[in-house]
Amino acid sequence: MSSPYLLSYSALWGVVVVLIAIVLHMNKKLLDLNQVLYNMLPKDLPLSHEGIPVGDPFYALDLQDTQGKNILWNKKDTLGSIVLFTSSFCSTCKTVYPLLTQISEKHSQYHFVLVIEGDPEYARHVQEENEIPFQVTSISSEQFHQIGIPATPFAYIMNSELKVGYKGISSTLPAFNMLVEKGSALDSPSSSKKKARFLKGA
Repeated sequence: MSSPYLLSYSALWGVVVVLIAIVLHMNKKLLDLNQVLYNMLPKDLPLSHEGIPVGDPFYALDLQDTQGKNILWNKKDTLGSIVLFTSSFCSTCKTVYPLLTQISEKHSQYHFVLVIEGDPEYARHVQEENEIPFQVTSISSEQFHQIGIPATPFAYIMNSELKVGYKGISSTLPAFNMLVEKGSALDSPSSSKKKARFLKGA
């Protein structure tokens, strides 16, 4: 084998070794970056420590939907319920309404209810404009503050016995995914013997 050929062969392998080293270095950098990004992801929804404690019963609100029918807070053949509280004064809530059909279809194993602080006409408008397929109801400001919703849009997820599994600010698809992931950890039936909190509608 001639010297020029050996030099070319050695140089080629040298380039290959350098490229492999670069790829391995870049791969390590990517893994480090992925770990940093993962650590930056929120581990809880905002205000998840507020509201009804996990494991406690949800409010048994006596309300009617936009069609005048009594609100069903739970439903047979579902894993539980997701109740979203919003307000007519909340600008962020307006960005959630168009997502609700997609969210309810993705998490169809749960029964959904939307509760809006405001007058019934506004609740009707929101449901019709966004073609929300589940029950929507309105609630007065007095009732809203009485039940202590810390901020909006605020969601509860409950098991089939209406025991709270998780809660927090929910305004995006990833937020609702986290709500369901963490909320499904509450086993049903619950061992808790506490009864639902009753609050009469207007």
